[in-house]
Amino acid sequence: MTMTQQTMAGRHVHPHDGDRDHTAEDIRSALSQRLEQLRRDEHAGMQQLRRLVEQQSSTREALLRISGAIQVLEDLLRPTDSDTPRTNGASRPDPESS
Repeated sequence: MTMTQQTMAGRHVHPHDGDRDHTAEDIRSALSQRLEQLRRDEHAGMQQLRRLVEQQSSTREALLRISGAIQVLEDLLRPTDSDTPRTNGASRPDPESS
C-alpha cells in the first residue's frame, strides 16, 4: 500500500483526490465567473429595457401631438358651409323671372 492510499485522520486518501479537488475548484470558479457574467448581462438588459420603455413613451407622446396637429389642419382645410353655396331647399330668386 502506498502512502497516498493510506488513511489520514480516519479518511481513505485516493491517489487522484487532489486532481478531483482541483477539478471541482476549477468548475466552481468557472460557474462563479459565469454567474457574474450573467448578472452583468441581466443588469445591462434591464437598463436597455428601461431606455426602450422611456423611448416608447416619448414616441407615443410625439405621435399623439402629431395626430392632434393633423386633425387641426384637416379641420382648417375642410370646406365649411360658408365656402359652399346653400342648397338647403330655400329657393333663390331666379334672375330671369324678374
